[in-house]
Amino acid sequence: MTIDGLSVTVTNPLTANPGSLTVTKTVTGYQGFTGSFPVSVSCTGEDGPRTGTIVYPTPGQLVFSGIAAGAVCTVTEGTRPDAPSGYSWGTIAYTGNPATITPGGSATV
Repeated sequence: MTIDGLSVTVTNPLTANPGSLTVTKTVTGYQGFTGSFPVSVSCTGEDGPRTGTIVYPTPGQLVFSGIAAGAVCTVTEGTRPDAPSGYSWGTIAYTGNPATITPGGSATV
């Protein structure tokens, strides 16, 4: 824009406001179980899945950060460790899956 021969530039910067996704693992029906659970998180707008391993029971969760606001993320659990002797794994149940990431917010599955 030019005013009285002076050139003026107006800049309006935009800053991304990503969010995060916390994947929490619970095991029911057996006290004292320990093991590692692989997870995969696929979010809209990303080229490939994010992967990680939840060590159970401590910390029992995994946080994926830097996810674009508005992305819809789906969590998938990989191959589970062997069940304790005399037990077998039931069907996996997810709560809050898929999850939508809010600007600067945190979703949980």
